[in-house]
Amino acid sequence: MAETTVQELADVFRIPVDKLLARLGESGLPHTEADQRINDQEKAQLLTHLRGLHGKGGGESAAPRKITLKRKSLSELKLASQQGRRKTVTVETRRRRTYAPGAGIAAAGQEEDAKARMDAAKRALQEEAKRHQQQLDETLREEAEVREKEEALRKLRESPGRKHLPADAPESEPAPEAAPGAEAAPGVVAFKGIPFAAPPVGELRWRPPAPVVAWDGVRDAGRAGPICVQGAEMGAGQSEDCLFLNVWAPAETAEPRPVLYWIHGGGFTGGSGSTSIYDGARLAADGAVVVTINYRLNVFGFLAHPALSAESPHGASGNYGLLDMVAGLEWVRDNIAAFGGDPGRVTIFGESAGGGAVMSVMLMPQSKGLFHRAVAQSNWIHGWDRPLAGGAGDLTPAEVQGTAVAAALGAGGLDPGAALAAMRAAPAGDVLAAIGEGAGSPFLRTGHVWAPNVDGWAVPDDPLAMYAAGRQHPVPLVVGMNGNEGSLMTQAFSMDDAEAFAAHVESVYPADLAGELLAHYGVTDATVREGLDLLIHDLYFAGPVRAHARHQSAVAPVWMYHFTRVPPTPWGEALGAHHAAELVYVFGTLTTNDEPGERPLGLSPLGDYTEVDTGLSETMRAYWVRFAATGDPNGPGLPAWPAWDAASDRYLELGVEVSAGDGLHVGGGALWDRFQAQRRGSR
Repeated sequence: MAETTVQELADVFRIPVDKLLARLGESGLPHTEADQRINDQEKAQLLTHLRGLHGKGGGESAAPRKITLKRKSLSELKLASQQGRRKTVTVETRRRRTYAPGAGIAAAGQEEDAKARMDAAKRALQEEAKRHQQQLDETLREEAEVREKEEALRKLRESPGRKHLPADAPESEPAPEAAPGAEAAPGVVAFKGIPFAAPPVGELRWRPPAPVVAWDGVRDAGRAGPICVQGAEMGAGQSEDCLFLNVWAPAETAEPRPVLYWIHGGGFTGGSGSTSIYDGARLAADGAVVVTINYRLNVFGFLAHPALSAESPHGASGNYGLLDMVAGLEWVRDNIAAFGGDPGRVTIFGESAGGGAVMSVMLMPQSKGLFHRAVAQSNWIHGWDRPLAGGAGDLTPAEVQGTAVAAALGAGGLDPGAALAAMRAAPAGDVLAAIGEGAGSPFLRTGHVWAPNVDGWAVPDDPLAMYAAGRQHPVPLVVGMNGNEGSLMTQAFSMDDAEAFAAHVESVYPADLAGELLAHYGVTDATVREGLDLLIHDLYFAGPVRAHARHQSAVAPVWMYHFTRVPPTPWGEALGAHHAAELVYVFGTLTTNDEPGERPLGLSPLGDYTEVDTGLSETMRAYWVRFAATGDPNGPGLPAWPAWDAASDRYLELGVEVSAGDGLHVGGGALWDRFQAQRRGSR
């Protein structure tokens, strides 16, 4: 309990100490000295006694002053909690209004008015005492909250296996205003901006991640680190020094928790692990330790060049973003037990390019043993099979693309050593500008491709061939897609009639396949938009999802999902169950409070969410956490999720209803398979 001395309380009530001691005696709390302490319970008893006096009109000088509390900001409250101090409350005194019953009555016959004044004065005094009590109660509640947080942090630091946590570890920030039923997660501690590799700058630009640089003392883990360089130009909060991760962990745990390791999407060109949509507090409250990472993007994460390959002992270059993901997993292996996580139960999960990254990491020799399950959401793998150098096919070799970028930086005619020195010395903004001339569209299959490449080391061979041969890590898999993956991607298309649709198909896809595509979708002038959405959905998302399930089911259990809930958002209204719509449901970050700067792919989480949405989010989080814990998403109280196999082709629909179905986008998946076969046949 918080305590106050008699002298301090007398100062608050603006009465002599001897009178307050007398009041304490009247209330059954005898105290004899000014420095004696009064606890919360005794304060409440004294206030009850004083209110009784006020109600009788007998508390002339004992009436309390009005107390105005200066509410601490959240950051001040957290600072007090982190430093193990009781939160101090600043009080300002305001002289209460003094009522003089009968004063100013100049003539007889005004007794009735005087009585009314006295009654009003008594009521005002009673209200003032009531307000004082409410303010004091609020102060006590705030102090109790701080003590609760201090105790949670103390238990966290003292629990087995967690001796190395910093003494000033910050608690998780409250979530934005939540939809009905989506409460902020209690008992969760967040550690943000933890470096897992050395800054990849200077001589470390375009090299595999180097070991993290040690620091002295306690590192502030209260704020996420900078995001990796992305976009057309350097923006606020971006830096090449961006290899940071964030951890959400339960404040206390009796046994190690499963780990969910998030790889964000963004086409391998944008995004970060610290976007508010990916806040891991609710998943942590559900029973997991959540880790989100940054990894190098675009030209910084996926540039290959002959000179880079030559300086590598593996003869490889260009897969730095993938190697960052592995470095983060190595950090988890070495450190997650200190946060209450189980390094033997690590699940990698990602969406879009993050889902494609999951597919790639499952092939990497460097990741063997670092994770034990995988979740791939809306897999984006465009360009992941491009060769490092030479070879035929429809994708420019990665080194050829890198040579063009070097020329744009003015390093084209230099010897290898001088070229690399010039490229590494170039400001990040100049490097971004150098790739602008090669911009194109993946849906037109033009322009630079920023994605993994087949370098013979991180990605040893054609990834689809590796999957078909069973060379992936044999871990259980959850994989799936949304109801309309294409609608978000086709917004930039200007296409009004069937003739334009046909021209697009015939210009992008091989002649034999183009005819099949046109016959399959049967687009008319009235259905051109729907046909275009389906084309992108099947040829960029459904095909990879189905292929992933098919190949992985040969070596491990697989479960497939179909997210069909149309979110109650402006985007949902316009685009249906669009690409990335499931993210806020997986993380439980459905919100009515939108931050414009926190929108992956421009996605706003703002929506008029209902109990249908919060219930679906709870169900999906339960599946994901259960899968991370056991390798099977099924559990008590959850609708049965049938395993996927090629014969039954069963999946689970996640929508207004959660129910099983079969045969998800079979035709579209088959068209993608034929497209991939034709592409590889041209090599």
